[in-house]
Amino acid sequence: MRRVDILRLSARNEALVRRGALLLEDALRTASFPDAGPSRVLLIRSLPVGVIHGHLPPSSLALTLEQRVRELALSAVHAEDASAAHRGAVFFRDDAEPATLLAGRLARGASVAAWFWPLAVPGFHPTQPRDEALRLTLSTALSTSAGPAAAVRLVETLHAQGSLDVLLQSLRWQEGPALVRSFGGAPSAPVLPPEEMASPARVEEPRSPALRAAVTRWVETWSATDARSIWLVATALVIERRGRLADARLLERAAHLAARLVSTPALVKRKGGHEGTEPSATANTATAEALPSGENSSAAPSSPAEEPTLTPAASRLPSDNTARMTPGSPAPEAPAKNMGSAEAASLVAPLTRPVPRGPSLRPEPSSLEHGSEPPAPASAPETVSRSEWPEHPRPTVVGGLLFLVPVLERIGIAKLLEQHPSLAELNLPDRLLALIAERLGAPATDPSRVVFTAQATSPLAPHEEQELGPRLRELLTAARRWCRLHARLGLHTLIRRPARIIATRTHVDILFDIQQVDIRVRGAGLDVDPGWVPWLGRVVRFHYLYGES
Repeated sequence: MRRVDILRLSARNEALVRRGALLLEDALRTASFPDAGPSRVLLIRSLPVGVIHGHLPPSSLALTLEQRVRELALSAVHAEDASAAHRGAVFFRDDAEPATLLAGRLARGASVAAWFWPLAVPGFHPTQPRDEALRLTLSTALSTSAGPAAAVRLVETLHAQGSLDVLLQSLRWQEGPALVRSFGGAPSAPVLPPEEMASPARVEEPRSPALRAAVTRWVETWSATDARSIWLVATALVIERRGRLADARLLERAAHLAARLVSTPALVKRKGGHEGTEPSATANTATAEALPSGENSSAAPSSPAEEPTLTPAASRLPSDNTARMTPGSPAPEAPAKNMGSAEAASLVAPLTRPVPRGPSLRPEPSSLEHGSEPPAPASAPETVSRSEWPEHPRPTVVGGLLFLVPVLERIGIAKLLEQHPSLAELNLPDRLLALIAERLGAPATDPSRVVFTAQATSPLAPHEEQELGPRLRELLTAARRWCRLHARLGLHTLIRRPARIIATRTHVDILFDIQQVDIRVRGAGLDVDPGWVPWLGRVVRFHYLYGES
């Protein structure tokens, strides 16, 4: 869709103005605009049309428009560039980046008045209250091509910059069911007793101390049965191991871990100088009683009568909230704490993995404005380790490595991971691709190794190696046989081909020279864009361009 908000034309008379508008409309429909690049989002502030000659056909004007857009695309700068607010065009590296960057700026109190933010995140306006705008960024992330992975990326970014609490404080209990559904849960599914849910075995706490502390603090604030707590724990688990996105029982495991986090008493310092145990709810109650009764919590839930579209599980929550809080502290919410175990269990019932088009979190006004300072984190955040992502095209010798994505789909890797969630815990897909790239001679600096080595080189225990080794060999043998039978290609011929790679946290784009198209690969359908791949946790796209090598 191509839309023009404001069109300014000047001519000697009204008839020429109407003629120019018709020519421009036809030209916009027929012009072939160049894109900003693989997966990039290009935003143009204004497009000068120049002189429109009424005696020329629309195709002539279309060529002029194409040239102007091409020039703007070449001069576009990244949205985080210092000069972006004054440039005529900006770009984002993928469709998940606008929501992530905007959330980061909102959380740390930076300016969001640049012209491109309302275009990058539909529905956003710089005058929106910060809580409302943050909820909008999370909803926008869920609606991108990466779906839940984009929301995980947003949370990970805020945690890395020490402002995750600002986002979590803006979430109301009404958003919980929608967030759970983004991971595949369904509030309307049959209720499962807690003892019949997933086995608590292999449910590991986040290894990052700062992330674990933040998650525990908010689970204690919301309660373990709050849907937001289950979503937050699941997000933390995925941050540490992206392969958990393919685990159909991720939410059940998150529910078990949330319950375990709040059941473990915190160590506190008593007046006598020795350590003891004390429930965190005591501290919360004392804080609430000590504050003046006139203060209002910005995160307090509204009455269910104001939310006619709530799900049945959420609509049964009580509407009163008498707790008070200091600005910047997590907001305790009585409705979430009073949720019964039946409602909590129904929120995490597993379903078939959905297409990553997350439900909308409807924004509503809030009392926290953009200009206010974000609350200081309880402890200094631990920097999230990340690889040196090839955000600019970098050459690789194993350009066909991701041609294996449809091959692995057809030999049943998704079903294997569903039946054996422990393999997802061991990052089986990343380890398999990294192993193949290494065996085919890709050096350690090859971008394919960079992308798939981040979570594929962690040390394994002996029993984990014993479990993973046979699976890797089985998949490798099955992939080799499938390629021989259906594509008439060996793995070496399929994978060892020049290309360039662009990667972000959620997207991988492979760029090939169009003159190197292999009819065998095309005939087997291996270069059709896989799009969102849950068990890989990424959006994968292939591009055939002129001049790639």
